[in-house]
Amino acid sequence: MTPRETRLIRESWRNIARDRDAIVVTFYDLLFRWKPELRGYFSEDMSEQRRMMAVTLNLAVSHIDRIETIRESVRDLGRRHARYGARASYYDLVVEALVRAISQHAGPAIFGPRVEAAWRRAFALIAEEMLAGAEGREPRTKAT
Repeated sequence: MTPRETRLIRESWRNIARDRDAIVVTFYDLLFRWKPELRGYFSEDMSEQRRMMAVTLNLAVSHIDRIETIRESVRDLGRRHARYGARASYYDLVVEALVRAISQHAGPAIFGPRVEAAWRRAFALIAEEMLAGAEGREPRTKAT
């Protein structure tokens, strides 16, 4: 991540972090609307899952400029998701749902094209690390 991308992510998150619980609800709503069969991977009560996702978003924002500090945790998350049945093909959908959920809650004044591009790059880096963990390999690209 470049310093500019990091700044854009952190500034936009600072403006919407108070809505993170609603962002997470929107994320899962989009994900299950687009791929209903994914709902079966989760318990009926999503409150703990939503809480963990909100914590994960905060962690990602806090460490996005130094992903090496959370690399093993992110790869372990990928390994756990693989054990739950997550497929590599789901990652693009998850990234899209996350970007759209953040966009909806941020609005166009905060979430312009450069901010969107920064978030997409951040989520792509995290997804790549998760996939590397799930597949037991080194990531194809350097997370910088």
